[in-house]
Amino acid sequence: LDITLKGGDGISLIFKIKEIAADCRIIMYSMHSSKEYIGRSISAGALAYVLKNDRMEEMTAAVESVTQGKIYLSSSIPQTILSELLSDRKNTKNAIDNLTPREYEIASMISQGNTPNQITEILFISPKTVRVHRTNLMHKLSCSHVHELLLQLRDYFPKESN
Repeated sequence: LDITLKGGDGISLIFKIKEIAADCRIIMYSMHSSKEYIGRSISAGALAYVLKNDRMEEMTAAVESVTQGKIYLSSSIPQTILSELLSDRKNTKNAIDNLTPREYEIASMISQGNTPNQITEILFISPKTVRVHRTNLMHKLSCSHVHELLLQLRDYFPKESN
């Protein structure tokens, strides 16, 4: 998927694709090498980011990584950008560490794929309360979409085994 598309942009399309097929694995293939585009693409749900001027081996490595569910970033992405992305990730970790106990509980439940209605039933709280906590989580974790929140939370809460 490319970022620059006729009539739209690839990052917005990631959200739409993930709504329809959550397990879809997306590789961004773009000429843009800025931290903003890379970070937004990965936050939106892309598992890899390859630059158009990369050698074919980069795309092959990206496909192999993505099929294993791993994130892959082009080796030609400047180290400073990778460091900034990791720093942003550390900031998210700090934000999660500073959640209230109830926010943490709800964040964990969201990461497990529970819907707001399921959380309401499990915790015996109103749907409005769940929505308020979810909005607070999105604000604290700098997420603009619920799907982005889910992706971030899944990085920090291990999936429960059945």
